[in-house]
Amino acid sequence: MENRKKTGIIAFIILIVIAVLCFVFVNISFSRKSFLDFLNQLFLMFLYAIIPSVPAVLLRMKFGTRSLKIIANVATFLAVLCCLIHIFLPQEILDKKVVEYEDAAVIVYKYVNEWIFVVTQFVLASSVPALYCVALTGNLYRPRFIKEGREILIILSPSLMFFLSLFIRFFTVYGIFFIFEFIIDQSILLTLILSIFFVIWALLLTVISRMIYRFINRFKTNKQNKST
Repeated sequence: MENRKKTGIIAFIILIVIAVLCFVFVNISFSRKSFLDFLNQLFLMFLYAIIPSVPAVLLRMKFGTRSLKIIANVATFLAVLCCLIHIFLPQEILDKKVVEYEDAAVIVYKYVNEWIFVVTQFVLASSVPALYCVALTGNLYRPRFIKEGREILIILSPSLMFFLSLFIRFFTVYGIFFIFEFIIDQSILLTLILSIFFVIWALLLTVISRMIYRFINRFKTNKQNKST
């Protein structure tokens, strides 16, 4: 009976894999574009996490526990700033566009200030959790101003702030009567998917940072044991 159950599970997994491969084969151009877009987004997430983390790690190594509040406060300031930009940035600034390409048949426009939302999104979703990871994870230094076990909630909070800031923006720009439209159409679904992806990314940053600090702490302990 157990062998039949294992065989059925394996057959089901193979069936799912074949169905996914068929879908990818049929939609090869769309799948390739989506995969390249995903790799591009992943690279930008990694870049936005590394850029602030390097000086934060150097600051923590240099000043120890004295730098923890500074790093955490900088992360909080960036999170609040990005949320305020998401909520209160005038729609006229985002809607400003110029002609990118024009011929007799078609005119292609380009949004000039779209980069503002791109930057704030990646800072809120990647840079802020990375700074929180530097300040709040690892047992090399124990941050006394954060209760034990609460650091993971703080690291994941920017993902919730991202979703809430865009929801509040939609409410302030279009009014309460269009909230149902935001819920019914794909806008809220895409925002939720992005938020879930950002939660997974923050969890990954937390795991990586804990592994790094565990390695540093073990190296420091071994060095002290050898010296004694």
